[in-house]
Amino acid sequence: MLSSYYRDIQLFRFDQQIGNGYILAANEMQVIVPLAWRLVFPMSQNFEQMSKSELTAYVLENRNDLEAMRYLFRLPPGVEVKRYPPMFTQDGKPIEENIRIAEEAIRQKIEEIDKKKQNKQDQEN
Repeated sequence: MLSSYYRDIQLFRFDQQIGNGYILAANEMQVIVPLAWRLVFPMSQNFEQMSKSELTAYVLENRNDLEAMRYLFRLPPGVEVKRYPPMFTQDGKPIEENIRIAEEAIRQKIEEIDKKKQNKQDQEN
């Protein structure tokens, strides 16, 4: 489960080539855990033609295709990303305050997703 907010983690992969961890949770939440900073490689034209749901399905079926995973987790132009501090020291000790900050951000994102779903359901009724 992702945090204590009970969202199933459908996929977790560590990309040794660029040092990122990728998490796909509840088909809606994507998290990149940057463990090292390097350039992202150019993406395949094939993935550009897929819808997000098609690409997600492809990645879930082809869990070792890191190029597809990089494309799924890429940032569209103009999107700003909030960076969070590391949750562990280099020797593996947890940094409680940083963990609390990350858990709060995840909780807020889940609330935002749930609110959007509720609004959509209300509009349909």
